[in-house]
Amino acid sequence: MSKAKRPHAPKFEPVEIEVWRPGGGSLLLSDAERAEIRSEDFTRIVAQQAAAGIERLDVLREHLGIPKGNFSALALAIAERYVPGFAVNVGSGTKPGPRKKAERFKIVTMIEGLAAAEQINEAEAIRRVAGQKIGGRLLSPDSLSTKYYSAIAEIEAHPTGAELLRYWRSSLPQDLSADLAPMFWHFETEVLGALRPHNVHEFPQRK
Repeated sequence: MSKAKRPHAPKFEPVEIEVWRPGGGSLLLSDAERAEIRSEDFTRIVAQQAAAGIERLDVLREHLGIPKGNFSALALAIAERYVPGFAVNVGSGTKPGPRKKAERFKIVTMIEGLAAAEQINEAEAIRRVAGQKIGGRLLSPDSLSTKYYSAIAEIEAHPTGAELLRYWRSSLPQDLSADLAPMFWHFETEVLGALRPHNVHEFPQRK
């Protein structure tokens, strides 16, 4: 049986860190002096190991195309790419339907963006948004509420979707949905099976 091909990863040169200094065990030194040397060596070794690890993580981050400073996304990308069985695959029988249009992120960002901008709760935001057309049709508050919570559940069922939504929420009340639209579209088409793009709703800045 042939082994599965390992995912491509960047190559790292070996890093050698100086171990304990010989003087730390010398009988010519007092117990206090030997303890001080070993304490200094331990601190140095830990610091050098951490620095080397961070440098290597930065190389891996660039290799995986993850934005700098987004450690949650980096951890997910590493696990999904290199840990067998970690990635969540969506089969043909598990894709939700019949929403062919990528409207899940649009619904969530419309409601939560308005709630953050106007400092109101989600229920009031749903009531206000219900009068607007979504995907070319008007929805009642009850129907929109059902779609809102369903969209959140579908997005957060996947690590990548949950991280995208968490990142967007972290910017509120600034609405970054227009900037993240390509990533929303990619997720909804590749993971949730949407066929047509959504129109990201942008809210005016509060005065």
